[in-house]
Amino acid sequence: MCFLCNDINSSTLIEATYDPDYESNQNVKERAEEIKKSKDALKEIAEHLSVIPSGFGGALAYHMKRKKITDEELENRSGISSRMIGEYRRNIEAAAKISQQRVMALCIGLNLQGFYSEDLLNKAGKPLTMVPEQMVYRQLI
Repeated sequence: MCFLCNDINSSTLIEATYDPDYESNQNVKERAEEIKKSKDALKEIAEHLSVIPSGFGGALAYHMKRKKITDEELENRSGISSRMIGEYRRNIEAAAKISQQRVMALCIGLNLQGFYSEDLLNKAGKPLTMVPEQMVYRQLI
């Protein structure tokens, strides 16, 4: 069983272009409204990032509480047993041994926004690099 928060679409790998004559371009007011929404959302993310615990287990528990997701729900979404999820939250040694693939499964299971996913990966000591497999991970988050 698998849960993805983003559809895979190769067109997202194509660099964007701008056509000033395209009929659906945003006008200045629409663009300003969207920029304000983006700034507000990024401000909220930055506020959360400033209070998330510094360790992987605490950060995982924080996101589970914030998203109101139980160990059992996350098990169904991530494919990781609820027992292991509990271990990752409570046991520093278990959290230290987690694989990057499992952190990714938790990020996807929690449907975390990209900044939160990067933060959780970093706290697990499993940051993403620019190798092809991990570039796919970036696309997923």
